[in-house]
Amino acid sequence: MSKSPAEVEFRKKSNNDMPFMLYEYLNDFNWTMLELMAYEQEIEILWHSLQNNLCEIREQFIGE
Repeated sequence: MSKSPAEVEFRKKSNNDMPFMLYEYLNDFNWTMLELMAYEQEIEILWHSLQNNLCEIREQFIGE
């Protein structure tokens, strides 16, 4: 499966694989740009919530 030019460019700009993993996840659902724009705030809130939850879990393991 070949990568689209936008995907290749996104990969070049990303120093961290997490944003790319999110891009691949959303791409699996074949969301259109209009749908992504409509849900941008909800996706951002979900992303930050996930990051906070992972930080809390990490702190619990470090604290033990």
